[in-house]
Amino acid sequence: EDDSGRIVFRRIDGTLADHPITRGRNPSERVDSVLTFMGQAFRTEGDVEPLMVMPRGSMMLLPEVAWQFSEKTPRVPAALMFQGVALRFGEGRIAAFGEAAMFSAQLSGPEGAPMGMNAPEAAQNARFLLNVLHWLSGDLD
Repeated sequence: EDDSGRIVFRRIDGTLADHPITRGRNPSERVDSVLTFMGQAFRTEGDVEPLMVMPRGSMMLLPEVAWQFSEKTPRVPAALMFQGVALRFGEGRIAAFGEAAMFSAQLSGPEGAPMGMNAPEAAQNARFLLNVLHWLSGDLD
């Protein structure tokens, strides 16, 4: 994580979990990294399958007013919390994420900076989203 709030979840460091969603249906669908843009971290109870685990050293900011941050904004450690999980519920499947911009294609700010799937560092985000949909539909185990 850096000051921009962007976090790169990587298979190589374990922040992007090995899961059918990250493996895909064949080697061409494998996902090794996913870029997120702020969002939030969460904890879960019960039997979930982690997808995106917050990196060590991550902090969650708790502003009193949304998007208003200062040096006085309370912070709590977010390491080992989640930003994405999958779970099975009865015959169904659920995928939950604490960040939505990673699944969008945007231009941000007055300069029109690429964000979401448009960001150069997010090259595998679209494949990740497609794999999530394949998993939810039962087309990927």
